[in-house]
Amino acid sequence: MARVSTRPRLVLTAEEKSRLDQLRQSKIAAFRDVQRAQILWRYQSGETVTQIAQALKMTRKSVLKWIDKALQVGADVGMKDTPHKPRVLMAAKKETILAGEREPAYGLRSGLQCA
Repeated sequence: MARVSTRPRLVLTAEEKSRLDQLRQSKIAAFRDVQRAQILWRYQSGETVTQIAQALKMTRKSVLKWIDKALQVGADVGMKDTPHKPRVLMAAKKETILAGEREPAYGLRSGLQCA
């Protein structure tokens, strides 16, 4: 027999339940959003992590990631991806780009021309 989970239950307000229910049945929303809504909906209705993972053809690790995130910050915020660090350009390259100059191509020496 499987052991009983010590993870707390996900408690949703009526508004959150309504939003999750609409999203999990959506045919036009992004697949990842529908999948996350299904994870949270199934978890709050009492399914185990293993049952959810098997039903949605996902790993237990992925299912646990979204459940834990929703338990920490709430269902609405937990459904969203976390922003990643933006790309930073080196100052010299940024100035070159803003000035509209072209950088010399790699491997070509200045002053030499191809025949």
